[in-house]
Amino acid sequence: MGTDLFVSEQSDFRTDSKGRTQYTVTQLDNFRGYGCSKIIDSIPALSEMSNCSTVTVDAKDIVNALNDLEAEREYDIRCSRDTSVLDNAIDKLTSFIEENDLKDLEYGDRTFEFHLWY
Repeated sequence: MGTDLFVSEQSDFRTDSKGRTQYTVTQLDNFRGYGCSKIIDSIPALSEMSNCSTVTVDAKDIVNALNDLEAEREYDIRCSRDTSVLDNAIDKLTSFIEENDLKDLEYGDRTFEFHLWY
């Protein structure tokens, strides 16, 4: 059994005729398997997730997580530690950030949902 960390974006916020907030959720990626635990540990809102739970995360927190993982990798390299799991997590986050244009955002610009399944 593996770990799946589904990432979706919330968009098109609106209010229906009864005053209820509605929005569209679009699944963008699945950070599956190898390196997934490092991603979970690097984003504070995800660290307490349990199976089949969903957490909302700001885009800026995803970028900050990548920066933290890169700093951790530099430290591990200096200490001659294996960085293969860390490298995989960094590759996944880097690709996600580039594909979804998250680099130059501020807090509140975009919101994502992370759903954990294992």
